[in-house]
Amino acid sequence: MNRGWALTILVLGAIAFAGFLVYTRIIQEPPKQTAETVVCTNANCHIVFEVKVPQEHGGAPYKCPKCLEKSAHLAFQCLDRECAAIFAVTSTAMNNGDDIVCPVCGELGRLLLPPIPEDADALAEKGLQ
Repeated sequence: MNRGWALTILVLGAIAFAGFLVYTRIIQEPPKQTAETVVCTNANCHIVFEVKVPQEHGGAPYKCPKCLEKSAHLAFQCLDRECAAIFAVTSTAMNNGDDIVCPVCGELGRLLLPPIPEDADALAEKGLQ
């Protein structure tokens, strides 16, 4: 093999490597993440906070930033405006297909989406007693 071919192969290899770096660092989309609102079920905590997880890869229970326990589950809120309690629902309960009902008043609940209400911790205290 002469020097011309060796140089050509070297240049093509460098171009291919540069193209790979551009693709993996710039062009390729980062994994999509979703924000979930969760509530800590630890008896001394009951804070509501947001976690970012890869889409379709929820990992409840989540680690609470306050008590550092892995005791946070998806947060639901009562649809009754007078009650409005925030309560935790485990993934097992969601997979059963049953209606999600408020443990305080028995009304239906809905998944609590961001942004988190200002009085969320107080509403969680009400819903987790």
